[in-house]
Amino acid sequence: MGRARWFISLSFLSASVLAVPPPDAGSCRPEVRAFRESEMARVARRMEVLSSPEKYGVQPRQDLDILETHLDLSVDPEDERIAGTVTLTFTPTATLARLDLRLHRALSLEGTVLDGSPLPSRRKKDTISLAFSPPLAAGEAHALAVSYSGKPQVTGALGGGMFFSRHDGVPSATTLSEPFDSFAWWPCVDDLADKSLARIDLTVPPGMVGASNGTLSGVTHNADGTTTYRWIESYPISNYLISANVTNYVQFGDVYTALDGTTTMPLQHFVYPEDLARA
Repeated sequence: MGRARWFISLSFLSASVLAVPPPDAGSCRPEVRAFRESEMARVARRMEVLSSPEKYGVQPRQDLDILETHLDLSVDPEDERIAGTVTLTFTPTATLARLDLRLHRALSLEGTVLDGSPLPSRRKKDTISLAFSPPLAAGEAHALAVSYSGKPQVTGALGGGMFFSRHDGVPSATTLSEPFDSFAWWPCVDDLADKSLARIDLTVPPGMVGASNGTLSGVTHNADGTTTYRWIESYPISNYLISANVTNYVQFGDVYTALDGTTTMPLQHFVYPEDLARA
């Protein structure tokens, strides 16, 4: 997490240096000088927030290792709603009596289940606390399922989460979680250093396509007219990199060939229909 924090801080520092040159009292009009000073103060405040993750809502390190994250979600861009279950498969790295998750207060918590049995929880604002009795032993794998629903809200100092908009009159849902805004649209342990494998199942309205991370492993056409797109990310990633994008995408493929002239990698492109020719 330290490396991520420094990257963010340096990025903002670089941007501020480019965007806000140091004031020159001898050459600036008063209103220009005032604007520069206010911008520098704003950047300083933002840097202070990002240099103190606990103020941003980031969780302290907990005694667990997440092995796989499975999002099984229904996303409706027209109604601007999300619903589903997130299952975290994890092993405690030490005796674990309590686990804290993050989920934005605008989203309703519908239930928590540990290894198939309901588990009571306590919620305070954006934090869901789970107590294990007896405590979970180190090294044993467990599956925690969290069901929820609601209308995601854009949040955080950088403005992240799930965004709803329209293109050519068609509704769309897209996500941007970097660095600490995953909780704005799915319940997570917000530890960027704990990478896991991921599965993302997106059930979308008729005529829509669900695009996410990794490889598209299958598409299921459901009896109610919805479609489920199943994605598998087989390389461990941080929680903020998991994405969900839903609209009437059209697809086309390409192949990347490495410099050795032999190694190839398939590419899938999901674009708005009105942008297909340019893409």
